[in-house]
Amino acid sequence: MDSYPIIQPKEIDDGANTGYWDTVRRKGHNNPEQDLMLAVLKDALLNYRKNLRNPRKSVNADRVWFFGIESDRLFSFESVCTVLGLNSQRIRKRLLDWESEARAGRAADSK
Repeated sequence: MDSYPIIQPKEIDDGANTGYWDTVRRKGHNNPEQDLMLAVLKDALLNYRKNLRNPRKSVNADRVWFFGIESDRLFSFESVCTVLGLNSQRIRKRLLDWESEARAGRAADSK
C-alpha cells in the first residue's frame, strides 16, 4: 500500500512555496535533536555576547548555564557539547576572553 501526503504542494499554489516543501521533505535532518541542540547553543552564545556589551544587562543566568558542572540534564551545556562533539573547555575559555574584552571596552568608554 502506497502512502501519499494528504496535501500535495501543487494543490496549494502551483509551486510558489517550493522552497518550503523542499525544506519539509529535505533528507538532511538525520539528527534533528542535534540540530536543536546546536540552535540552543548558538542562541545562548549570541545572547551572552550581546549582553556582555550592555552594562545594564546581567549575564549571571547565562554564566550559570555555561560554567555549571551539571552534565546529567539533556540540555545542560556539558551535554550539548558532548552530543555535538565540541570541547566545552575551549568554549568556556573563549567566553572568558569575551568577558575580559567587554570589561576593557567598558573601562575605555568610561575614560
